[in-house]
Amino acid sequence: MSRNPAEVLDLHRISGYFFSAGGVRSFCLDSGSGEPVVCLHGVPSSSFLYRKVVAELAARGLRGVALDLPGMGLANRPVDFDYSWSVLAAWIGSALDDLGIQNCHLLVHDMGGPIGFEWAISHSERVLSLTVLNTVVDVDGFRRPWAMYPFSIRGIGEAWLTLMRWPAWDLLSD
Repeated sequence: MSRNPAEVLDLHRISGYFFSAGGVRSFCLDSGSGEPVVCLHGVPSSSFLYRKVVAELAARGLRGVALDLPGMGLANRPVDFDYSWSVLAAWIGSALDDLGIQNCHLLVHDMGGPIGFEWAISHSERVLSLTVLNTVVDVDGFRRPWAMYPFSIRGIGEAWLTLMRWPAWDLLSD
């Protein structure tokens, strides 16, 4: 069945819940009841990336958890928030505490990698395993790809997304 972008977003929104951590309101997909597998997304992305993964994890007896990083997806975008790796890693710690997750398997992708690595290094006793998907390891040598540049300018990233046409929406809505 083909759905328009607004319908896809509404379905995503009702499949999760909002929570607050570190003073930022965010969104979480959370399904299942076994050991938690926390999925950290990249830029520009959100928990939407993991919607099918979370469901599959739950079907396999795990607790799939995907949350929106501050400034991404359905999370708030505070103007005065420090979006550095370190502060985002600390925010992840607050979010996991607020979600009642003591120990977890950590799955990181894209910019979720450096954020998750920093959290995992300082909380290694809480990490059951680490799965790394296409991410940056050497953040000192990181250079923003051209496609990310519009998102570094407040307001331009939102306009960029609004102007984009999504020929793949039919594929995404499945």
